[in-house]
Amino acid sequence: MAYETLKLIGSGAHAIVHLARDETTGELYAIKEFLGGGRAAHLFFRELSSLVTLQHPNIVRCFDVIYGQGNQRNKLVLEYATGGSLRDVLNQRGSLPLLEAIRVMRDVAAGLGYAHDHQILHRDLKPENILVFSDASAGTTVYKVADLGIASHLANVSDQQKPNGSPAYMAPEQFYDFSTYASDLYSLGVIFYEILTGDRPFHGVAEELFAKHAKQPPDLRPVPESVRPIVEALLHKSPGERLRSAHSLRSALDAHLDPAAAPRRTEAPAVVEPAVTQPPEMALERAHRLEPWFTLELAGSQRLFTLNPAQRATVYIVDERSTGFLELERRRFVPYFLPERITAAATSDLASTTSYFATNHSLYALKAGMASPQRLFQLQFPVTSLAVTPSETLLVLANQASAAGYSPEGRRLWEVEICNYVQSPQIVPLSDDAILVVSGPIRPAVTCLDAAGGVKYRVSLPSPALAIMRSTTGGDFRAVLFGDGDRQPMRLATFAGDQQLAETDLGEPVYAANYHGRFVTFFHSSGSVSLVSDGLPIAEYRPSGMILDDAWAPAARAYINIERRPPRTLVNVFRLMEATQPSA
Repeated sequence: MAYETLKLIGSGAHAIVHLARDETTGELYAIKEFLGGGRAAHLFFRELSSLVTLQHPNIVRCFDVIYGQGNQRNKLVLEYATGGSLRDVLNQRGSLPLLEAIRVMRDVAAGLGYAHDHQILHRDLKPENILVFSDASAGTTVYKVADLGIASHLANVSDQQKPNGSPAYMAPEQFYDFSTYASDLYSLGVIFYEILTGDRPFHGVAEELFAKHAKQPPDLRPVPESVRPIVEALLHKSPGERLRSAHSLRSALDAHLDPAAAPRRTEAPAVVEPAVTQPPEMALERAHRLEPWFTLELAGSQRLFTLNPAQRATVYIVDERSTGFLELERRRFVPYFLPERITAAATSDLASTTSYFATNHSLYALKAGMASPQRLFQLQFPVTSLAVTPSETLLVLANQASAAGYSPEGRRLWEVEICNYVQSPQIVPLSDDAILVVSGPIRPAVTCLDAAGGVKYRVSLPSPALAIMRSTTGGDFRAVLFGDGDRQPMRLATFAGDQQLAETDLGEPVYAANYHGRFVTFFHSSGSVSLVSDGLPIAEYRPSGMILDDAWAPAARAYINIERRPPRTLVNVFRLMEATQPSA
């Protein structure tokens, strides 16, 4: 698509926004252009991830992605807010009447609740980031949450959170480098206070604002008495004492818009976790259980890899600079394996005696019985995904820009361009001459390449794929697909070549899925984690914190994950036990 730039409509520290027109259709869009690389590029992919995942009428939609080439910058093509921002409204009007303010907050709470259901925090809610969409013909106005550039997906927070946000709207805990769902609710409390009174509860420089947010009670006298309890609950200093969720806020606001149809109490009851609706093929009794084996506290742990998984009862643990390993049977962590970070790993099959892995410098092979890896060749580009064909004669290395086929000796055989990746590209060899590569999230597709890098077929997907895997129950492969907002749940689709054979609803939203060869782990928005094999759940558990990564070590029948419980980072090890098998 080609866009004609019309005028500048916004700017910030990391991006500028232009009004633009689609030269083919004449439709107007807001094009957000990220300035430079580094943090700007990081914000680009983070915001893209959030926007594509979140499809809701109260969240700004992303229609296209323009990837920078040469001197060109990364851009997002977003729906254009004809009414500007809530800040523009307040600049013109000062404050809003009570019922109009309630409708604004109800829209924002609906969008935020949907984001929270998908494990995404906003962390910078303020009037500038709430956009106004006016429909003159219908006489309606809709408010949408925007600017997800520093939003955090709970599954991807692998480092210490940095203080992000705007101090005038930040919750006390955000000044301590920590954000929760309740932090977003506090920001909504400040916004609600401001649109009702025309002023914020606290003023000053960042240091003064921190002290006031943390210790000074807000003066609630200017707030209309009927909604004062809601504002007070949102602005509570302790996260645990605030309204329970954005859904609770929406219910409480509904009580004022339609008292006869809403609960009588001002604050809605506690949120009930959504039930997981199991499709028919997943309704069988679980055949296994995860039995806790041991836990170690390993600060800085970020990624997990199993190399030669059927031969070694070992998991390799990566931090910011290096890679160590945990001997499972001895429960012993050895901090030094490589002074490099493993970035991707692959085996031709779980039973293979050789694993291949990429680091930030080189490609290595680790054979069964070898204590140290063999360096094969130096990498020419950063590798985030790696696959090896069944005969181990072709290695496929990829990042967000391209995929390339290499011989084990380091000779590049072919290279193809790939774009639109938010997460690491997914590569699954079905055979030596059929290699699946997933693209997305904009215009998502699965492309099957032959051994020479030629396209055998391409499958356009109805929505972005969270994971793909070989199918052992019919067809060639399966894809876990995002649903379409509130109208459709996650889906598991089965394909034979470029033909879809079947599709199953997964019910509850899934925000991450990891393929481990024999099963897939699904991370549900309710907080539970389920292990699914051939469409059947084999085990499930509910972690206490955020899961950063997980792995499967079949040599020890061990399931391992990294769990973040601020300020602690834990490596949890479970045994996968048959349901009828007594505990060891």
